[in-house]
Amino acid sequence: MNKKAIEIMAGSTVLVEYGIPDNYVPFKVRAVYATESKVVLTAESKVGNETFVLRPEEELLVLP
Repeated sequence: MNKKAIEIMAGSTVLVEYGIPDNYVPFKVRAVYATESKVVLTAESKVGNETFVLRPEEELLVLP
């Protein structure tokens, strides 16, 4: 299901297009930091740890 970045919580799993087009990798969200203008997600997966900086209204695919 799609969720806005501002709605994502720690513990969620998000699918992110990573590396090449149409290559989606599941990332487990470890922490979420939010301000009025951006949302920062720290996440980990088999490919490593990443930090994503998003606009609050940006949508991501979240696994149930």
